[in-house]
Amino acid sequence: MKGLKYHWRIIFPIFFALLIWFFSSRTGEQSDNQSLSIAAMLGLSNAVTRKLAHILAFGCLGYSISSYQKGRNPEKYLHIANPITATIFSVIYAAIDEVHQLTVPGRSAEVRDVFIDAFGAIVGILIYIIIFTFIRRRRLRKLSA
Repeated sequence: MKGLKYHWRIIFPIFFALLIWFFSSRTGEQSDNQSLSIAAMLGLSNAVTRKLAHILAFGCLGYSISSYQKGRNPEKYLHIANPITATIFSVIYAAIDEVHQLTVPGRSAEVRDVFIDAFGAIVGILIYIIIFTFIRRRRLRKLSA
């Protein structure tokens, strides 16, 4: 059964990486139209909406990478190397994604977007750690009761 959970956990980081790549592949005009419509719906500026999208996308990536890593070795998950590894992978992917955007018409690469992506990934990783720790403590309380 552990093997099934392990294999399912790898699907989500791949899914979010592909989703990020898909949105980065849209032309500048397509991307602007999409973010403008979402910004209008949320009542936010286009710039804020775009940055929130970066945080959300990379937060999901960081969260799913953390889940995958925990599935690989649940006993050692809270070791500091796991969140650092998840952060490094997310930042490398963010940099690759920004370079990819240079090849898309109407798009540009921004170093600050890599920092925003890294922030989003760190938030996702921290959320996973908080949830994992909460669930673990709850299970331990049930076992000791």
